[in-house]
Amino acid sequence: MYSKTNLKYLALLITLVVATGAVFTTTHLLSAQVQPGMTKATIEITPKYPAPGQTVKAKLHASSLDSDTALITWRLNGEIIQQSYSQKEVTYTIGEVGSVSKITVVAEDASGFRVSAENVIHVGDVSVVWEARTYTPPFYQGRALQTPGSEVVIVALPTVLSAKGVAYTAEELSYSWSTNYSTIPQISGKGKHSVTLINDKPFEVFTINLLVKDPKGVVRVGKKFVIPANQPSVILYEDSPLIGIRYDRAIAGTHGISDRETTVVAEPYYISASTRTDPALTYTWTISGKKYTSPGSISLGSEGVGSGTALVNLVIQNTAYWLQNGRADLTVDFGLNDTWRDINPDTDAL
Repeated sequence: MYSKTNLKYLALLITLVVATGAVFTTTHLLSAQVQPGMTKATIEITPKYPAPGQTVKAKLHASSLDSDTALITWRLNGEIIQQSYSQKEVTYTIGEVGSVSKITVVAEDASGFRVSAENVIHVGDVSVVWEARTYTPPFYQGRALQTPGSEVVIVALPTVLSAKGVAYTAEELSYSWSTNYSTIPQISGKGKHSVTLINDKPFEVFTINLLVKDPKGVVRVGKKFVIPANQPSVILYEDSPLIGIRYDRAIAGTHGISDRETTVVAEPYYISASTRTDPALTYTWTISGKKYTSPGSISLGSEGVGSGTALVNLVIQNTAYWLQNGRADLTVDFGLNDTWRDINPDTDAL
């Protein structure tokens, strides 16, 4: 039903039509009125925070629109990229850093109902570097990996430009960090582009979400990344009297040696310690059934009788992080008719 005001307005329009000779229909006039509770049209972008040069999907949401009969026109930065009936989705490619990608849509159905919407992306980017605070040997060129309970240092390197094309510094931007889908306000805020975190699910991948906002509080960049879950890895090396520790080749399985005596060095990769002889680390060596607690390395000697082999087992435990431990096994072959002899101090034996 129409109110008295609407009826007066409709009567006035009819009078004007008769007076001017213009052609109107009451159906067209009524369809142009906005009905109570009508939903506003919006555009959904997937992914929500695309990277430069990434292909994205835009989808029109308008519940009051008869999409089956609607002519839908999509424009990217003013140019038509798709025009067809009932096509509520379109794909397009985001520009480079510093560019603007403006997607607009206009749709009109058979009844004359018309909606429009737009979405503007000021293209930025952010790179993320991370490294765990875990041990790696000297001259190791790889990254220190995360293990249960270890700290992980993450640094965000954003590229976000102002409307004038000037890059903001990392300190001018604001950062919202969340881990395993839980926001952490204590480490979020202006200038907080570097954080130190510990995975609260130590045996699962570490999921990190980052939003970067410009000085006006507008989200300009979003990034999701995962840090794999790992366990400490114990690698054994031979310590040569002439050239030192042979980091160029690890020893495992059955290892033959030509010297009458040798020292086996253990390197506990990715364990939370400053050195391999950190006081928090306990070493339990078992050599052919006899146990020793020599930290970092153990010496083996040979004599000319027996089977010529020694079975070596090592377990390393981090007493400061009980979830961090590792082991290694080795068979040392001293050559035909040789067997190992105990050359370790008696105080090391258990």
